[in-house]
Amino acid sequence: MRDRTLFCRDAEELCAVRHGPWKLHRVSKTAEWKSHTSRHDPPLLFHLERDPPEKYDVAAEHPEVVQRLAALMAEHEEKIERGPAQR
Repeated sequence: MRDRTLFCRDAEELCAVRHGPWKLHRVSKTAEWKSHTSRHDPPLLFHLERDPPEKYDVAAEHPEVVQRLAALMAEHEEKIERGPAQR
C-alpha cells in the first residue's frame, strides 16, 4: 500500500485521497446512512496505521503531508476528462 495512491469519489466530486498511511478528506459523509455531506476547509488528515477509524484529525501537526496530498488531488482532477452529463 505504501506506493499506491487511491482517490475516493462521490459521483462527480473528488472527496479524499489515500497515500501510504495518510488519508486526506475534503468531503465526507456521516455514518448514519450517508445522509449528510460535510465539507472540510481546511481538509482533515488521518494516519490510518495509528487511527484506523479516522477519529483524530492530525492536519495541524503535519502541514507538509496535507500540502503533498492536496497537490496529488489537484493533479488527479486536472487529468480527468469529463463526459456529458447523463440524465
